[in-house]
Amino acid sequence: PDSGSISTYAARAIGPWAGFTIGWLYWCFWVLVIPVEAIAVANILQAWFQVIASWEFAIGILVVLTLCIL
Repeated sequence: PDSGSISTYAARAIGPWAGFTIGWLYWCFWVLVIPVEAIAVANILQAWFQVIASWEFAIGILVVLTLCIL
């Protein structure tokens, strides 16, 4: 075992190009998935609390997730 992410394992097993590529693919995946999940949760919450707009929930969720990462 080695400390690091999946890109570290790929770099050791296949080569530096694989580690670099997998690292960026992993980052792109999360950049695309987090907003989609935030929008899905916002739509569910908007169905429960119809007074608040869906986009307000989505922005709130993204702010909370960003603060959790920091």
